[in-house]
Amino acid sequence: MSAGGAEPHVVDRLSTWLVKQGEFHEAADIVSTALADPTVSDALRERMQKRLERCHRAVANSAYSP
Repeated sequence: MSAGGAEPHVVDRLSTWLVKQGEFHEAADIVSTALADPTVSDALRERMQKRLERCHRAVANSAYSP
């Protein structure tokens, strides 16, 4: 991603891995970037949008944890 982009399916897999590692900020960042690409298929866009929402919830929940 930092080198200028990646294929949407690669971003999908990488973001899944990042979420499993608890790296919600990083996953949200790359998914947001990928969703800006108009060539992302509808099915992949929907899946990544749901993951982005889960990342945002996880980040918000962690901000309130002691």
